[in-house]
Amino acid sequence: MATTNTELYRRFGGQLRVRFFRFAPLTLSGIRATSKKKIPLVLLFTPPLIGTVIFSFMVYARYAPEVIVGEMGANQEIAAAVAERVAEQVPDVKRQIVGFTRVLRVFAILAIAWFGSGLFAEDRQCGAHQLYFARPITRLDYFFGKFFTAAFYGAGTVLVPGLVICLVAVLSSPNWSFLTGEWDVILKTALYSMFWIGIVTLVVLCASSLVKRRAFALIAVFAFFMFPSFLATALVGITKDVRFFALSTLINSRRIGYWLFDIASSGPRSMLSYDLSLAFLETGTVAVLCLVIMAIQIRRMEVVP
Repeated sequence: MATTNTELYRRFGGQLRVRFFRFAPLTLSGIRATSKKKIPLVLLFTPPLIGTVIFSFMVYARYAPEVIVGEMGANQEIAAAVAERVAEQVPDVKRQIVGFTRVLRVFAILAIAWFGSGLFAEDRQCGAHQLYFARPITRLDYFFGKFFTAAFYGAGTVLVPGLVICLVAVLSSPNWSFLTGEWDVILKTALYSMFWIGIVTLVVLCASSLVKRRAFALIAVFAFFMFPSFLATALVGITKDVRFFALSTLINSRRIGYWLFDIASSGPRSMLSYDLSLAFLETGTVAVLCLVIMAIQIRRMEVVP
């Protein structure tokens, strides 16, 4: 005998709201999943940590050499002589920050490539993207969730160390002279770090979206950054035309960094003296191509059979 459902339903009296930052849970879960293995974290983040300590001491030595010598127990004459010598030998803070950031770019590539190369590839391999798109998230939410997961590790290798050194410069400078006189260096450090993190993250995610194996994405990322640099260096050596350096995203990032911080290149033959527009053109082209490729790939992934 058929029965009817006698359960009473109440009329919904609330309001439906579209939450912002819907990609945040996807980002947090991605960070938790990629950070389970501790050995890569130690290997990739220990060198930037050591470098941050060393460069922080150099910045402190630049601004307060008298204090360092005084702590050693030297007299005032020796302290003054050593202070003058330190001021001559230690570069200015701006150049130190640029040099330190240039070194950390490599670790940013390593960290983002290692932790981000499997974000799309492993989803496609195990079919996890079908579960994601079965939920009320858009393609943009999915992209942002993966983007900020990979960018998180880049921030730990470039952005945070750079800002720590700027903080040391602010605290070490007499009468807060670094904050009042060179405050723009702090903003430029953050801007340049985010620029490089964004470019590397786009390249890594683009490679990950094209393959189904994380190892293939890693190989593609390192080939993308290393091969054009070797090719550009060889072509410049043969033709003596520094414009060939614009073929390399890695070299272009250095050119943009020197322009942003208004520092002249000290390399041989003024290797970074080529037209700045070429550097922006190559970097912008790479970013646009990566976005277009990922948009196509994510659209294909959204189709749930």
